[in-house]
Amino acid sequence: MTEKTEQTDNQEPTDIFLWANQADAHKDALEVDLFMFTKGYTVYATNYAKELKAQLKVLFLYDMISQVQTGAATGMQVRDFEAAAAEDNVLERASLDKVEHAQEVIEQIIYDEPNLEVFREGDHEFKKVKGIIARFTRAGAEPFFVAKLLPQSQVLKGATAWMYNGDSFQPFSADAGLRIMPDNQVLVAGSDIFAFNETKFIRMFGYDAKKFAVAEEKIKEIEAHLKL
Repeated sequence: MTEKTEQTDNQEPTDIFLWANQADAHKDALEVDLFMFTKGYTVYATNYAKELKAQLKVLFLYDMISQVQTGAATGMQVRDFEAAAAEDNVLERASLDKVEHAQEVIEQIIYDEPNLEVFREGDHEFKKVKGIIARFTRAGAEPFFVAKLLPQSQVLKGATAWMYNGDSFQPFSADAGLRIMPDNQVLVAGSDIFAFNETKFIRMFGYDAKKFAVAEEKIKEIEAHLKL
């Protein structure tokens, strides 16, 4: 299917439907790395047990691929975030260079990964973490990134949490626990960022050009009225 887009600049948009087909075809070959970023958009590297790799693909990727492929079959449109409204079967995109904080996060991962500090709960605080981002890579292909907002309600702290094991409550044995929501939120592919969830995208990266666009239109209307 050909991507339908209402483009406001001359930049060729990422073909999200081609992305989904390629990610689906090569999903078993994809390697996954996890990073977290703070409210100030400082990025930290993380480690994870190899047993979690399959679960990471389920939580971050597979449903996103499915949503795009289903959309391709049902006429989903891709529109510029600045001009689109949150509608059914419409996927909003923006050029990554317009979303300053998202670009800042991605550039830290791409260009400064060897220098990224590994997040340790003893040295850092989960309450400062804003989001978690999975980088998917495979040989011969450009990496892509899937980001999720990480509200504090999804963080379990060892000092205040219990776990239920078998037939009894027991102390939570880890420094902290995370509950990762399975919903689709934000994808960075190529030079574009796709907002599967407009509200969480805005909260995650503090970008809401629509408000400014609406304000500018109102100013133009007022000025036109005054001239009359």
